[in-house]
Parts: sequence; structure tokens; C-alpha cells
Amino acid sequence: MGACGASAFPPEGLAGALTADLPRIAMIADRVRACGRCPLSAGRTNAVPGEGDGSSGILLVGEAPGRNEDETGRPFCGAAGRNLDLALKEAGILRPTVFVTSIVKCRPPENRDPTPAERAACRPHLLDQVAALRPRVLVALGRHGLSGLLGEAPPNFASLPGSFVAGPGGIPVFVSLHPAAVIYRQRWKEAYLRHWRAFGEWHRSGVPAVPGLVLSPPPSAE
Repeated sequence: MGACGASAFPPEGLAGALTADLPRIAMIADRVRACGRCPLSAGRTNAVPGEGDGSSGILLVGEAPGRNEDETGRPFCGAAGRNLDLALKEAGILRPTVFVTSIVKCRPPENRDPTPAERAACRPHLLDQVAALRPRVLVALGRHGLSGLLGEAPPNFASLPGSFVAGPGGIPVFVSLHPAAVIYRQRWKEAYLRHWRAFGEWHRSGVPAVPGLVLSPPPSAE
């Protein structure tokens, strides 16, 4: 990860979302719903490809569907979803304008962490979504969201929330705490919301992201 003087990511800007291939996104969703690449498909009620039109140029990536998501086929529709909605409100971003998905599209048993094999089986779907949406920025919701985008979780993850790292295809990744994390660690909520306020200001500014750029310090740095 470079310092603030490093080369900026290509400033695709908000126009990047205008070229999103929505028919291709729908085809990927159909492929996800029919997917049997890993054993998680056998236990699902619904696969959860993701939702949103991506017109803001933002693609959010979480870990995996939970019980509510498995029942409805929609991402982030439980308690964590309410925290995500709160974050987007703080940022001044409408949820229908972002695309929300996860690194695996089927619920792991008992909400356990996805295995490396499950992540690897589902990663082509995620990368296809990134290619079809052509977002201005990716947002990693927690450690697992970041590991799904980068292929592995950086060992210094605790220092990354509130900052940008280099992502796939040169697209910047903004690192956020997972919305579920602040349910169990209320002391992080203020920092979580501050990150999103800063992210919203950055997004409206049109300023290109630079690897290592910190918009707001992580909780551990306070």
C-alpha cells in the first residue's frame, strides 16, 4: 500500500456507472441462482446474487448471506442491513443506487465463515459482477469482504477501515467495518458512521482515490 504521494487510481468518476451492463448483471444473477459449484448450494433456500442498479458507481461487498437473506434472496435485509442503511444515510447515498452483494452467494451452515474453497468457487461470480458494473469504487464490508476482493485478507486489517487500498482491475477499495460488527461492538459505531460520512463527502467531491488515503481513522487508532 502506497503513501498519499503514490499514483492515483484512474479517475473514472461517476460516469463509470453509466456504462454498467445491467443485462449482464441479470444474467450473472440467473447463473448464481442455478450455481452448484460448492456444497453450500445444497443447503440454500435462496441464492443471493445481490441487488441495486449501481448508478452511483458504488459496489458494496460483504461476507455471506445470513438467515434472513437466505429466506428472502435479498442481501443485508436483517439487523446488519439496518446498520448498512444507516451508514448510507450518513453518507447521503441512496441504497437503490448502489449494488450490494457478498463474496459467497449462499448461506453457510449456522452462519459460519465461508471456507477457502467456498470463497474460491464463488469468486468468479463476484469478479464478473465487478466487470459488468464497472464501479467507480468498491466498498469492502469487513475483513471477509476485503479478502474476497483481494484474494486474501491483509494481516493489518485493523488499521484499514476508513481508508483506501488497491483493488481488482485498478478499482479503489474503501474499507469499512462490517455493519454487523457494530451490533456487538457498540463502541465502534461512532467511528463506523464517521467513516461513512467521510466516504460520502469523498464520493461527491469527484477526487480520485489514492492507495493509502485515510478518510477517517479506524477505531483502533482513536
